[in-house]
Amino acid sequence: MRTLEIILLVMMVLLLGQVWLRPQFGKSRWPTAVLPLVTLVTLLAHWLVEGARWQMVPAYALLSGLALYTLIIYARPQMKKPHFLWDILLLPLILVAVGLPVVMPVPRLPTPTGPLPVGTAAYHWLDESRLEIYTPDPDDTREIMVQFWYPTTAVDSATATLAPLLTNLDIVAPTLAERFDFPSFALDHLNLIQTHAYLDVPVNPEQASYPVIIFSPGYNSMRQQSTSLMEELASHGYVVIALDHTHVGVMTIFPDGRVIFLNPDILKERAVHGDAAHFASAQSLGDVWQADIEYVLSRLENGEIDERFQGKLDLSRLGLLGHSTGSGVASRFCALDARCQAGVGMDAWLGPVSEAVREQGTDKPFLFLMSEYWPTAENKAHIAQYVQNSPQASWSTIAQTAHYDFSDLPLLTPLSYQIGLSGEIDSYVGQSLVREYVRGFFDEHLK
Repeated sequence: MRTLEIILLVMMVLLLGQVWLRPQFGKSRWPTAVLPLVTLVTLLAHWLVEGARWQMVPAYALLSGLALYTLIIYARPQMKKPHFLWDILLLPLILVAVGLPVVMPVPRLPTPTGPLPVGTAAYHWLDESRLEIYTPDPDDTREIMVQFWYPTTAVDSATATLAPLLTNLDIVAPTLAERFDFPSFALDHLNLIQTHAYLDVPVNPEQASYPVIIFSPGYNSMRQQSTSLMEELASHGYVVIALDHTHVGVMTIFPDGRVIFLNPDILKERAVHGDAAHFASAQSLGDVWQADIEYVLSRLENGEIDERFQGKLDLSRLGLLGHSTGSGVASRFCALDARCQAGVGMDAWLGPVSEAVREQGTDKPFLFLMSEYWPTAENKAHIAQYVQNSPQASWSTIAQTAHYDFSDLPLLTPLSYQIGLSGEIDSYVGQSLVREYVRGFFDEHLK
């Protein structure tokens, strides 16, 4: 919870005590009015500085009511104490007022541990050489969104702007809520999350160039799913480029306002369509995602990028990073494309990786960083086959983790384990382990 929210909940307890206990202040009654007035001022400061959110509405109502009632006591000290039945009626409201903001706080992204400030910028790229196979119009070409996180210089917070975690929140929040079976309004407070990356600032000039990591997110996910990890890597001197794989991400929002949602028919369900159709669609998906990465690389190599990055990208030190399906594509890319120098697959699904590629493996360093609970027996067998045929590949498992522990999603609530968003591990501990392993691996092999 945020600082003023915690202070307001403490004031709620103090106001309840003042109503119930009626402390005596001798002949002077003015101390009775101090707490409610301070409470109302703090409430206003919270709205102006931190921003109001729906999870605090019961607390707002209770605080306002208690403050006004206490001021009435100040004006009319002869008033009787409330009947004890009011205490019973207040109890559920008190529990909701305290419990709701605690179980649904404004998530706090871990602070990057590196010495460098972080910048970020997003771009809409159109690959006119490639037809879009996921739309009915035969003339459509492939378009994607990419986002850079990168080292920047010391930032004047008075003039620079911190990037929002998500843009177009009026579209994103209800869509994400539906994705996880929450009420449509449940994630409206995501606009209050503070990132640590500044919008559209210069690249840090201290180094001639920086190693590059390309991040491919999971199926039905989005490029911002692991923002804290992107910021962490950038703060240690990497340029990280994350992709939205259009039509197979949860949504892709283009600058002109168009929104393209997940097409669930692209990846055929095994239970409905059978094994053959399921694996054929996974292979086709892998072809598209690999081509997305190849297109991004071609633009980087040809200098078709923002001028701030010209000459700053050391593509001889290229890493691939993925989560879930994106990890499968990363392992596939590192097996097939010599430009990959090292790769990390976080809780990888190797559906997009053919048996021929698993048999071939890669000669590049590759780390499968897996959760304890998510991988199926079949998927484990595929990873084992890939690792066995890759002399520099390894497989590590983080105990008490589940699939989403490799994203920022478990930070939404301390009840993430109870509602199936994480394993038993403390979410911030899990974040720390993932960041240390991923950064340590790339430091070893790209630096």
